[in-house]
Amino acid sequence: ISSVTGIIEYIDYLEWIENRRWNIHTKFGTTILLPAIGFDEAISKINKLNKSGKLLSRKITVLDLRDEKRILVIPNK
Repeated sequence: ISSVTGIIEYIDYLEWIENRRWNIHTKFGTTILLPAIGFDEAISKINKLNKSGKLLSRKITVLDLRDEKRILVIPNK
């Protein structure tokens, strides 16, 4: 919980997936897919992107952070 303090105001709920990783669902309708390993690093990336570009208040359906080399962003249609 302490690792999400920078984005806590955006979180609607957390979802535990297949007993190994988390998804974060935001109040704006974005689902953030977190990796099974490196949860803290992924949250840190989200915090940085949100501070610099208000990422979590944009119209985005999915932010997939499961691949450490890239972030997949699926916008709302």
